[in-house]
Amino acid sequence: MKTWFAFVINLLIAVLCITGVARADETAKTKARQRFKQGVELFDQRRFGDALTEFEQSYMLFPVYSTLYNVGQVHVALGHPVQAIDAYEKYLVQGGASVPAEQRARVEAELKTQRGRVGDIKLDVSPDGTEVRVDGESAGKAPMKSPVKVAAGHHRVEAMLEGYHTEQSEVDVPGQGHVEIMLRLQPLTQAVAPAPAESAATKPTTSSTIVNVAPAPSPPASAAQNARNEGASPRREQYSESSSIGNVQRVFGYVIAGAGLIGTGVGVAFAVDGQSKHDDALEQYAQGQKAQAQQTESDSSKEKTKGYIVIGAGGAVMLTGAILLISAPSGHSGIAGMNLLPWVGTSVAGGSIGGTW
Repeated sequence: MKTWFAFVINLLIAVLCITGVARADETAKTKARQRFKQGVELFDQRRFGDALTEFEQSYMLFPVYSTLYNVGQVHVALGHPVQAIDAYEKYLVQGGASVPAEQRARVEAELKTQRGRVGDIKLDVSPDGTEVRVDGESAGKAPMKSPVKVAAGHHRVEAMLEGYHTEQSEVDVPGQGHVEIMLRLQPLTQAVAPAPAESAATKPTTSSTIVNVAPAPSPPASAAQNARNEGASPRREQYSESSSIGNVQRVFGYVIAGAGLIGTGVGVAFAVDGQSKHDDALEQYAQGQKAQAQQTESDSSKEKTKGYIVIGAGGAVMLTGAILLISAPSGHSGIAGMNLLPWVGTSVAGGSIGGTW
């Protein structure tokens, strides 16, 4: 009796478990179908990144092999040949005989196209355990037994390990091409020995990345040479640079200040000519030539306005040149002092610049 009772209890538990699993499976299937439908709509809207997320989530919820075909299509649209190949190959394997012959032929043709857009990078990295990243994504740890497949184009390879200097290299990989990279990490606390001198005939050539190579030391100088060279070159370079900059700035200052003086003189000439026409207008008015006097007065006003504008502009330009001259870096050579001497007469204006060389 007890045996039958235990059997019935176990049977009921099994039925409940199967029912729960079936319900959970049905819920996952419903959610997967919804995400698949959303992925199709996003793909039609050319929102390929969002569509890829929906298809991948659909496959995770309920792994149906047909979803992998859509994943492959999205990767093709995004220009990801490596991921597209992986999705299409899984689609053919999981689908097996269920994949129609025509569909299989289309997928195999697309696989051929995508494989032509893929190359590989063989990585020789040390020490062992070094993490290798390609374009910022982890590709594994050293030693790398298999080449890393990448899309044809430019790629950045990084190698990093705690306690070592991070090294990187950039390469261009052609379609169906093969590139080899060697990276050797140096410890953070280890000094690198200077490279020995080599003749041009015996110096080896290599395409691998060379890291942390210290420059070869210079031969020791004699005491006399040290006495001649000590402190001379750095001071001469510093002075020469400052003096050169100062001289150039002073030249520009003189040119701009001179242009400003000339402009100011031209403006004064316009203003004086306008005043002269004003006097002529008064004389014409006194002689009863009112119409002619009005015209002459109008011309006088225009000349004065023109003169004042040119004087203002010339003064601004001259001030700019003076600022350049005053702020120019000093040096032992060049100009020791300067004077700006503007002058204005009754009918002409100008200026003079005096300097000590």
